[in-house]
Amino acid sequence: MSTFKVISETEEDGCWIYRFEVASDGEAGEPRRLRLAWADYDLWIPDGTVEPARVADAVLRFVLESDAFQPMPDRIDSSHPRRLAPGADQRIIHLIRNCNE
Repeated sequence: MSTFKVISETEEDGCWIYRFEVASDGEAGEPRRLRLAWADYDLWIPDGTVEPARVADAVLRFVLESDAFQPMPDRIDSSHPRRLAPGADQRIIHLIRNCNE
C-alpha cells in the first residue's frame, strides 16, 4: 500500500505548492508536486474554514486511491481529479470533512 509524506508547503501567486513523496513498501519515492489552486480550494471549502494543508491531504489521498493516476505523475494540479475521475469533487469533499478515514 502506498502512502505519502508532505515535505514542504509554499504559497505562490494564486496557489499553494506542496512537495511530497510517495512511499511504497516503506521505501520513499521521488519528490513530487501538488499545486492546490485557490479556485479549487474555494470550490471545495467556500467558507474558508479548513486549512489548505488538510485540503491538499485529501487531494493526495484521492490521487493515491484512484486508478486514473497510475502511474503517479510527477506534477499534479488540484483540477486534475475532476478531469480524470467522475465524482472526484464529491469524494475529495468527503475526504476533507472526514480527515481520519
